[in-house]
Amino acid sequence: MDNDETAESELCENCDYIINCANENIFIITKGDDDKVWCQSCFEDLWKEAMKDGWAGDDIEEKMKELKKKAKKKAKKQKQK
Repeated sequence: MDNDETAESELCENCDYIINCANENIFIITKGDDDKVWCQSCFEDLWKEAMKDGWAGDDIEEKMKELKKKAKKKAKKQKQK
């Protein structure tokens, strides 16, 4: 790995995958003064558990909004039946 690749990469703190920030999303979650960087796979698998443990972040908030939208659509659909 050359210096350009090193400067544009982060290490997933859950699985040790090297994330190429120029081509892949990174997910940052925080809890108090602590923060973690996760790859997309780890985030998709673990975001609910992290949230229950008190971790937060923009991406977790987005996931919660998506779930609420889906729940509203489902409730509206059931109401129409």
